[in-house]
Amino acid sequence: MKEIADFQPDVILLDVLLNDSMTGFEIAEEIRLHYSIPIIFTTGIEPSIGISKAFDISYTDYVRKPYGTTEIVKRILS
Repeated sequence: MKEIADFQPDVILLDVLLNDSMTGFEIAEEIRLHYSIPIIFTTGIEPSIGISKAFDISYTDYVRKPYGTTEIVKRILS
């Protein structure tokens, strides 16, 4: 949360599976308690596992790996 407060991003690109104690979904839920910054989830896992959970969190989008820069930019600008 400190990095978000310090940097004040316009959008957050967040992987669903992390090598930490929290998933990207859990981090996004924590972010939502304090900020309404758009979040784009990214993952290589099966879409049926993550898509519905991703859209349960407000103000989010979802893109599967591998993705290109153009796809991310278009999602950010739309």
